[in-house]
Amino acid sequence: MKKLFTFSFLLILNLSFGQGLETFTNIPTSSASSYLIRNWTGDNSVSWTATDARTDQTINGKAITIRNGYLESQANISGGVGSITLTTQRKFGNATEDGNLTVYVNNNSVGTVPYSGTATTTTISNINVSGPITIKVSKEGNAYRCAIDDLTWTTYIVSSNDNDSEVDGPSPSSQPDPIFISSLNDSDGESVKVFDFDIYDYGSGDGVPTIVLLTTIKSGSNNTANWLNSIGGAKLSLDGGTTFVTTATPVITSDNNIIFTIPSGNLEISDGDGETVSLFIYLKNTGLIDNSIFEFTVSATAHGFVAD
Repeated sequence: MKKLFTFSFLLILNLSFGQGLETFTNIPTSSASSYLIRNWTGDNSVSWTATDARTDQTINGKAITIRNGYLESQANISGGVGSITLTTQRKFGNATEDGNLTVYVNNNSVGTVPYSGTATTTTISNINVSGPITIKVSKEGNAYRCAIDDLTWTTYIVSSNDNDSEVDGPSPSSQPDPIFISSLNDSDGESVKVFDFDIYDYGSGDGVPTIVLLTTIKSGSNNTANWLNSIGGAKLSLDGGTTFVTTATPVITSDNNIIFTIPSGNLEISDGDGETVSLFIYLKNTGLIDNSIFEFTVSATAHGFVAD
């Protein structure tokens, strides 16, 4: 069984500032199917509470499912918030039970997020509240149950640094050639390079480097593969695969995104310099479909890159 990979690129400009992430990996598992008050410490050491919530449902991984309650951060989050993104899905019931969640920052409503039987990722942009802040996602007024996963937020920090960073795709002639990859490439040591992109700091006056904290790789228009079911692992390298700048397992979403959280300093572009970043992947050993096409891109609009 083999898989065919093809590659493409798009341009993105002007990286934003830092970002927070909650994957719900650490939600408690006791009495998982009961609707209870849930407390846990999540990613980035942020403490969370969910009311009337169960913990046995999944979307891209573990998800918190709320019946008639809310999800809320329990301590101030530094850095403010520019935008909030989350993935939602109705659990149980039918389409008559689809609805909306209300999102609050510092107890002020900043927008709504829809949920239905299909997993959907929604971003509320232009919130732009300086920190520290609290985040609350409320599902109240009925007993319809909604799961929440992959909650992220960009920080909002007033800065004198120039917006002088750019991510670019090298010309198609310098991309890795389309290849067949065997389903036997199913371990970290058998990872294959499938995509390159360049990050530049143009050194336009701020005198500081671009420190990349989060990257997002998305599927192209020719992609036919389900990444969540097919990709066993992914990582990023600056030297062609000898060493890797990513240490944690990336988030692979149902809508074919690979989200890498990068430790500060591991992917640093010196002021006025540039680096080529390579994506390596390996496959799962089950659930593969012959001749699937994997096309990797960096989006020009909702790029999902974050830098400091």
